[in-house]
Amino acid sequence: MDANALPDLTLGDDEPLRTPEQVRQLFRQSNSTIIAWSRANGVRYHLAAGVAGGRITSKTGKARKVAELLGMARPSTAPAEPNLNIDLKPAKAEPLRTPEEVRAMFRERNITTSGWASFHGFSPVLVRRVLTGNSKGLRGECRDIAIQLGIEQEQLVEKGLNLVPDMDAPLRTPDEVRSLLMQSGQTINGWARANGFDEALTRIVATGKRVCVRGQSYRIAVALGLQRGVDQGTSQSGP
Repeated sequence: MDANALPDLTLGDDEPLRTPEQVRQLFRQSNSTIIAWSRANGVRYHLAAGVAGGRITSKTGKARKVAELLGMARPSTAPAEPNLNIDLKPAKAEPLRTPEEVRAMFRERNITTSGWASFHGFSPVLVRRVLTGNSKGLRGECRDIAIQLGIEQEQLVEKGLNLVPDMDAPLRTPDEVRSLLMQSGQTINGWARANGFDEALTRIVATGKRVCVRGQSYRIAVALGLQRGVDQGTSQSGP
């Protein structure tokens, strides 16, 4: 028997779904391995082995696709997951969008307000307020939302406010950070750009939704005054 042969896992329309035991039996009968199968199908071995062994649930995402290839699930007829990373900012020659236009774009792309908000690190409540016209998006997070949706014009020149507290001052809370930015007339997006940080990640950190222990999120938290930097030194040696 050809050691490189892979089992035929095509599932007929009338065939019942395979169990993990039946999948393993097919691999044994074809003298092949799940490793070879995963490589041939461009699937991570640990994911394929977990699905084939019944250890990983396969209701959504990549696990679902693996289960379909193994004959453990029927091909899904659900619509494809929406792209939440779409750029809604209009080009320079284009007019700003209206809330109605943005809502129509969301409907066309099967995007939910809460899904878009979570992906971009915004409050779903504030996104709904901007899209319904209950907030004009003139300041704070609402302005960041309106800019990201293409409803408001982005301010290109902004100076990053220094939010690092003195050594003898307490760390700031996310509410204090947003309040200070609002008082200075600066948005979180503008502050992030001025300091060279990723805008979406800065919004997530500024709202306290992420524990920041390393990488850019940690540097953002230090710059916002939410955490002490390792080089700031919170203690002093005795005499």
